[in-house]
Amino acid sequence: MTIAAEDIARIEEIVERIVEEKIKPQPVTFSAHDVELRERMLHVEIELEHQRELMNERFKQMEKRIESLQTQLDKCIYKDKGKSSC
Repeated sequence: MTIAAEDIARIEEIVERIVEEKIKPQPVTFSAHDVELRERMLHVEIELEHQRELMNERFKQMEKRIESLQTQLDKCIYKDKGKSSC
């Protein structure tokens, strides 16, 4: 049994139509709940960024304070040469 050129063309049309239907992008729809969740996620991300900035600022302040205490301790130790008056 041979397939006629006319049948091959018809099969190609059917296959092309099926492929186009399957590959055709589907419209993306978001429910109100999805939109609300995305907005909340955005607010959380912004707040986390703000918290991170505050933490970095506090760490820098703590580092300065530790360096200041270390400097005072070093002065006290070298000044007294072993005396425990500090």
